[in-house]
Amino acid sequence: MYRHIEVFDFTKGARLPKAPSPFLIDGLVHRSMTVMHGQTTAGKSTLALSLAVAVASGAKDWNGRPLTDTGPVAYIGGDPGAKYETVERLQRAESDLGAGSIRVVIPERPTRREAWQEIGLASDGCALLILDNLTQFVPGSLNDDGAVRAVFEELTALTAPGMAVLLLAHTSDKRGPNGEVSDKPAGSFSIRSIPRWFVALERRTGYLRARMSGNDALPWEVKLSEPNGVPRFDLLETTSAEDIEKAAHQRSKETKDRNARIWELHQAGKGVPEIMEETGLGQSSVYRAISIMRKANEKAA
Repeated sequence: MYRHIEVFDFTKGARLPKAPSPFLIDGLVHRSMTVMHGQTTAGKSTLALSLAVAVASGAKDWNGRPLTDTGPVAYIGGDPGAKYETVERLQRAESDLGAGSIRVVIPERPTRREAWQEIGLASDGCALLILDNLTQFVPGSLNDDGAVRAVFEELTALTAPGMAVLLLAHTSDKRGPNGEVSDKPAGSFSIRSIPRWFVALERRTGYLRARMSGNDALPWEVKLSEPNGVPRFDLLETTSAEDIEKAAHQRSKETKDRNARIWELHQAGKGVPEIMEETGLGQSSVYRAISIMRKANEKAA
C-alpha cells in the first residue's frame, strides 16, 4: 500500500529492533550525511580518500576510531581533472586498500537529473559515497537555498538504502577584522541545517586540525599529520568533549577578566592607544571590550 513512506504503528508492547550505531566511522562519518569543510588547501580530498580506503579495505578502525561497516566506496568527483588526481592519490596508498574497491565516478554534467540517476546506479551497493565537492554540483549559487536543497534531496535519496554520504564543502577564504576565518561551510543555511554531522578542517603549520560536531555525539577534536598528498594520516592528539568544555570555560573567564581590566583603564581616563600599549591588544579588541562592558553595565543599571 505504502510505496514512498515508511509507517510504524506504535501500540502497547511494540518494540523496534535496536537502532544501529549512528556512525559509519565512530565520531567521524555519520551513517546518513556528513559535511567535511575547510579552505581550498585544507586537505579535504586527501582526508576523505584516507577514510575511503579504510572503509573499502575492510579495516576494523581508522586511527583507533572503530568502523561499524565496510564495503565498496563511490567517489564522485566534480572538479576538472578529478579522475586523474583521485587515482594518483589512491596509488600512493594502494598497499592499504587490500582487496577493497573504490569506484571513481566522474559525471559529465553533474547537475543534470540523468547524471544523478546514473550516480545512483554507479554507487549501488556501496557502503560510503563521497561527493567532491558541493560547489560543482549545485545548479546555481551556493547561497540559493532552492538549488542547494535540490542537491541534498538527491543525496538523501541515495542514503535511503543505508549508504553513508560524505560531502566535501568549502569555507570562505575571506578574513575577519582580526584575521580570523570562518569555520562554517560557505553558502545557504541548508548546508548547515540538513546534515547530521560536521567535520571542520583547519590546516596549520605541521598538522591538520579536525573539529567534529553535530547530532548524535558530543563535539571533539583531533590533530592529524599535515596533508602531503598521500591519503594516510597519523593521529597526533585527541581532545575530548570534556576537555573542550573546560578550555571554553577557561577562555570565557580569561576574556571576562581582560574586558574588566580594559573597562577599568577606560574608566580611569586612559585612551585607547594607552590601553593598547598596557594590555598588548589591538585596537579592535579594545574597542570591542569597551562596547561589551558598556552594554553590560547599561543592562545591569
